[in-house]
Amino acid sequence: MDEPALAVNIESDGLLLDLYLLQIFKTQYAIKEQLFNFFNLQYLWRHPNERVKI
Repeated sequence: MDEPALAVNIESDGLLLDLYLLQIFKTQYAIKEQLFNFFNLQYLWRHPNERVKI
């Protein structure tokens, strides 16, 4: 997974920093979502009679 390079002058351009932080947040959120789906599938595999409650 390629990490975006942090080459930002905070004083001159806060927008690029905001976009960089947003990219980090989105990446971490996607990883947590994948982990949640993985463990959910593991649970359903062990308990086939259960249904996902939304």
